[in-house]
Parts: sequence; C-alpha cells; structure tokens
Amino acid sequence: LTVTGVNGVDDPMYATGGKNEGVLGDVIENKTIIDLKNTKDVVKEIYGGLATNEHNTGIVRGNTVVMKNGTTERIYGGYTYGTGAVTHNTVQFAGGTSTIFVMGGFTTGTGGVANNTVYVHDGISHGHILGGYIDNLKSTAEMTGNRVIVTGGTTEEIDGAYSKGKGVLRGNRIIFGGVGTTAENLYGGRAQHEAGVVENSVMMTNGVVCGEIMGGCGARADSN
Repeated sequence: LTVTGVNGVDDPMYATGGKNEGVLGDVIENKTIIDLKNTKDVVKEIYGGLATNEHNTGIVRGNTVVMKNGTTERIYGGYTYGTGAVTHNTVQFAGGTSTIFVMGGFTTGTGGVANNTVYVHDGISHGHILGGYIDNLKSTAEMTGNRVIVTGGTTEEIDGAYSKGKGVLRGNRIIFGGVGTTAENLYGGRAQHEAGVVENSVMMTNGVVCGEIMGGCGARADSN
C-alpha cells in the first residue's frame, strides 16, 4: 500500500498494509509506504501488519512501514491484539512528523515480541519511539532482539524494548548517532513492573541526548 495524498481531514484516517480480523491466520510481509505531498497532511494511524481479534493465534511477522513525508500520530510495523508473536517487523522513518508513537512491534496480547526494528533516518518524532512494546500486565512472554537505530532526525523518548508484563527483556538495544541528531532519553530495555531486564544496551556514537542514557531500567536490571 502506498499513500501519496489525502482527500481531506481523516480521509484516510488509517493506512494498513495487511489486516486480519479473524481468529486464525497470520499477518506476514505486508508493506505500507507514506509519502504525502504536503508535510502537514495527516494519516492518523499507520500499520504494516495488523491482527485485530484478541483470540487470533497467528503471528505478525516481517511487515514494514516506510514513512517519507507527512504527519501521523502512530506508526506500527506489526501490531496484534491476539496471542501470537510479533517478530521481524520494521519501521523506516525517513521523514515527516510523528506526534505520539513509532513502534516496530507491539502487542496487547500474550505473545512474544522479538527482533523488531525502527530505523530513524530523518524527520521529527515528538513522542515515543520503541523497537518493541508489550502492553499487557499478565504477559509472561520475553522480549528479545528489538532495536532502534538512529542516524538522523529529532527525537524524544526512545526504548529498544518496553514492557508492562512479567517476561524477561534480553538483548534489546539502541544505536544512536548522526550529526545533529537529538533525543531526550535512551533506554535499551525498560520494564514498568517486575520483569527482568538483562543484557540490553545503548551505543551512542554522535548526537545530543539531554536526559538519561540507560542500557537497562527496571526493578530487576542486571548485566546491562
């Protein structure tokens, strides 16, 4: 799916490369490209791949969003409400503006979130950038290998992986560099509650960070 213009306010409101509304079936290798003619044109939510049924057991894998120009609130490479894993999804943020979230892989379910990546080459993020995010207090799934790689642009909060669940965060990372690149805070892996945070990292080669830089952050952080 490629979107190069809008018809008016909230038209379209959503852009989705591939969506599954059923209980069965995967969401695999879909792609959404946003290249709006005007920087102030808005598509509120952008998805590479999306599973909307909370009982869906399929995986969300290998989906991509490429943001070139325009404005959005939320970008998700791969997103599920279901119980399947979210893996190997990608966001290429190469221009334009995001006001709330940019996420490689996201779940409100119980599956793992692994090996998702957000690349930031240019543009402005006024909100939160995350390689992977588990938004489920009951989840025991692990988060591994999620990344945010920044080579340009203006950003604020960045997490390689962020979890509200109980599963271990391991081997998530941020690579931050580029001349003139800015951020507020960098966290390789961060847990809101009791999840273990192990062997996560931040590598900074250039740019400016105004606040905290932490490899791992949580009540049970070790070897970050």
